[in-house]
Order: sequence, then structure tokens, then C-alpha cells
Amino acid sequence: MKPVAPPPAEIRESRSQAGLSQEASAALVYVSRQAWQKYESGATAMKLGLWELYRLCRRVRPDIV
Repeated sequence: MKPVAPPPAEIRESRSQAGLSQEASAALVYVSRQAWQKYESGATAMKLGLWELYRLCRRVRPDIV
């Protein structure tokens, strides 16, 4: 089974559970707030590597969350 990009609802839920704003989440993985908004709205699919980086940063940098 080929890995796929996370659905927008999963991106929103993950950010919300972490208590992060869209801006803070975007900064965590070096994208703009506008790009993050597009990922959450489904206008743009988040690349799997970026999603993995986001999830990793949340685990490695708990001071941010």
C-alpha cells in the first residue's frame, strides 16, 4: 500500500490537539501560514514528507507544543 498525504481533517485535528495556531504549525515546518491554511482547507495536498516532519517536530520539540 502506497503512503498518501494526510486528509485536511487530520491536519486540522493534529494542530488543534497540539494547541498550536496555523502560524505556529507553519513555522514549525518552514512554510507560510497561507500554505498551512491551504493544507487544512484541502486546496493543496500536503506532501507526505512535510507531514512526517511536522509529526516528528511535535515529538522532538515538546517545548513548542
